[in-house]
Amino acid sequence: MSDSESDFEPDVKKAKTETDDDEEEAAPAPPPSALTMPATVFNGKPPIFEPAKSGRAACKVCGTVIEKGAARVGLPIYQSGRTVTAWIKAACFAEALTVAVASDNRSKCKASGDKISKGDLRVVARIASSTELAEGGDGKGKVFYKPSAIVPFLTEWMAEAEKEAKDILGFDELPDAAQSEFLAL
Repeated sequence: MSDSESDFEPDVKKAKTETDDDEEEAAPAPPPSALTMPATVFNGKPPIFEPAKSGRAACKVCGTVIEKGAARVGLPIYQSGRTVTAWIKAACFAEALTVAVASDNRSKCKASGDKISKGDLRVVARIASSTELAEGGDGKGKVFYKPSAIVPFLTEWMAEAEKEAKDILGFDELPDAAQSEFLAL
């Protein structure tokens, strides 16, 4: 063996240990404050109101193509193991939308993640064809919202569809206090 081969040592960096006095130790990171750490992480999914981007999507209520530039509503639904957006023409959305008082404690607002308690006012968007909706069916499902969580959406959609809060299905069946609450939004 030559001298160069025997003296060969690989370039290995020395790991820092607690006994290395000549190197500065990094200050420990401060604990995260309660203000920077949310208690729970929720990725809300409010309804979308926008002009159609391509003209390829079909309305889930009437089944016809939503023309490029036409106003449409997008609702998050769970399909084939993932969350996708179900598109509905703005004009057809009135058929799919209802307002009611929650009859149980089992629903949760899709936009805010807040629990909807029994007796709370809620907006229900049903994803189904016109025929299924007319027969009282829910088709692919329902999406629940607290009205206060989707005020900007409701305001924009009602203006485009030329609807008022009292035109939404179920409004007439609401108790007077719930009607007043809904109109105040």
